[in-house]
Amino acid sequence: MRGLLQVLRWIGTGAAIVAIAAGLIVVSAYALLQSEAGRARVVEILNRQLSTPGGTQVRIGRLDGDPPGRIVIHEVSLSDGDGTWLRLDRGSVNWRPAALLSGNLSIAILDLDGLQMFRRPRPSEGVSDAEFRWPELPISVTVGQFSLREAALGQAVLGEAVTFRASGNTAIEGSDLVRTTIDVMRTDGVSGQAQLKAVLQPRSKQLRFELALNEAGGGMLARGLELEGLPSLSIRASGEGPLHELRGDARIRAGDQAFVQTSFTVAATARPTLELAGRARIARLVGERFRHLLSGDVVFDAHGELTEDGIVVRRASLANELARVEGSGELRDLAANFDLTATFTDLAPLADVAGIPLRGQASVRSRVRSDDIRRTVIASLSATLSDPLAPESPLQELVGSRVSVTGSFAFDADRHWAVRDLHVSGNSASLSVDATMSTDALTLDGDYQLTLPRLAALSGVVKTPLAGKLTVSGEIGGNLADPNLTARMSSPALSVDEVMVGNLEARVNVAQLMNDVSGNLDLAFDHDRFGKVSLATGFSGLAGDTLHLRDLVVESRDAKLTGAV
Repeated sequence: MRGLLQVLRWIGTGAAIVAIAAGLIVVSAYALLQSEAGRARVVEILNRQLSTPGGTQVRIGRLDGDPPGRIVIHEVSLSDGDGTWLRLDRGSVNWRPAALLSGNLSIAILDLDGLQMFRRPRPSEGVSDAEFRWPELPISVTVGQFSLREAALGQAVLGEAVTFRASGNTAIEGSDLVRTTIDVMRTDGVSGQAQLKAVLQPRSKQLRFELALNEAGGGMLARGLELEGLPSLSIRASGEGPLHELRGDARIRAGDQAFVQTSFTVAATARPTLELAGRARIARLVGERFRHLLSGDVVFDAHGELTEDGIVVRRASLANELARVEGSGELRDLAANFDLTATFTDLAPLADVAGIPLRGQASVRSRVRSDDIRRTVIASLSATLSDPLAPESPLQELVGSRVSVTGSFAFDADRHWAVRDLHVSGNSASLSVDATMSTDALTLDGDYQLTLPRLAALSGVVKTPLAGKLTVSGEIGGNLADPNLTARMSSPALSVDEVMVGNLEARVNVAQLMNDVSGNLDLAFDHDRFGKVSLATGFSGLAGDTLHLRDLVVESRDAKLTGAV
C-alpha cells in the first residue's frame, strides 16, 4: 500500500509540474510567449528552475497553445542518475488569469495525455517521506476538471504492467483546506476501477477520506496475493482524524470466497505506525485439506511500524476456535526475523493433514530467520503435544500422553526443503530425522533412527507379546511420490510371545513404500537351542490383503527350507 501511495505521489508530481510551469509561464513570461524564439527561451528557463542539481532533472520539450488562457506543454520528462523514469507526451491547462486578482488560481481544465512511468525514481539522499510538509500557499487553487487520458506503469513500478485513465477535481484553499476526488479505471483489458474522495486540512493535519476499489477476477491484486482461483476483489475503506492518529474501517471481499472486516489506526509521523483489529473468513482461499483449520471467524489484531527499509511488527495475533497464533519481528529490505507461538486447543482437524488419527492439544514455538527471503528461509521448531492419541489406540502405550518435537526446517527459491535435527520423542519411542527434498524434481533423500527402549509397548500394535528393545536406522530416498527405504534393525534379547528369540539383526530394503509395498528382507538371530538362524526373502503386497513371499530361504544349524508363500 505504501508503494501505491508513492506512485500516486510521483504521478501527482508530474501533474503539479505541468500546472506550476503553466503559472510561471503566464506570470513571468507572457511577452516571450508571443514568438517561437521566446517560447524556446521560456522552456530553457523552466528546465533550469524546476531541476535539482544532482537530483531530479525536469525537461520540457516545447510550448504552444493560446496564452494566457490556454497553455499546452509537450514532451515533459523526469530523470535521475539512472535515466528517465517518467514521461508525459502532452499537458494542457485552461485557466482564468483574471481570478488571480482575487487570490485564486482557477484552472478550469487540466488535461494530461500519454503519461508513462517506467520505474520508481532513485531515492533522494537525506530526504524521507516523513519530511514532507504541505507548502504555505499565498493563494487558493481550484482544478475544476482533471483528466489523465492515457497512462502506463511499467512492470518495475508495481510488479506488473498496468494502463489506466483517471479523472477528478481538486480545490486548494491556501493552507487551510484541500478537497479532491479522483476516479481511476484500467484500460488494459482487465476490469478494475477505484475512487478516492479526500478532505485535508493541512494546518491542523486533519484528514477525512473514502476509498472504493473493484477488480474483476484474475486481476493484478489477486495475482499479486496469489489467491486461489484469482477471485474478484472489492475494497471499501473510510477514515477520519489527525494524521498522527487516523482512525477508520475497511472491508475487503474476495468474490464469494472470503471477506475481511477491520478497524485501523494509522499514525503518519516520522515513523509511521499501523494498528489493525478485525475478523475474517478466509478458509476457502487455501487448499481443501487445510480449510477446516481456518473454519469459522478468524479474529486478528496487529501493531506495526513502517521504516525506511521495511516493517517492524510489534505484535500480531490470529485466532479461531481451533488455535491461536501470536508473533512479532521485523522485515528489513529482504532480511526477516520473526518469533512465533501457537496454541492448538484441538488437534483433531489436523488428522487428515498428518495422515494419522490425532486429538488433544499442542503448544508450538518457532523462530523464522532469513538473510534474503528470496533465497532461503530457516525456521526452528519446538512443540509439545498433550494426549495426542485416544486411550484405546494401539499406539497409546508407545506414544504416551506427552510428545515433544524439536528441529529446524529450511526451504529455498529452488523449491528445496531440508529437515535438520528433527527429534520426536514419546513415552516409549524416539525418532530422529535428517532429510532434504525437492518439490521441483520430486526427489527425497534422508536418514533416520528409531529407538524403542521398551519393545513391550509395541505389543498392542502387532497383537503379540514382545519384550526387549529395538533400534532401527536407515535411509529413505528416491521419488517423492513413492520413495524407497532401507532399515537396519538390532534387538538384543528379543522375546516374542514369551519365547526367547535371542539377539536379532535384520536388514530390510523396501523398493516401493507408498503403493504395493515390496522389497526384500534379511534376518538373523542367535537362539539357545537352534543356534544361529537366518531368513531371507523377497516380499510384495504388504499393504494389501495378500502377502507374497518369494525366494524364501530359512536356514539353521541343522536344517534348510526354501520355497515361496
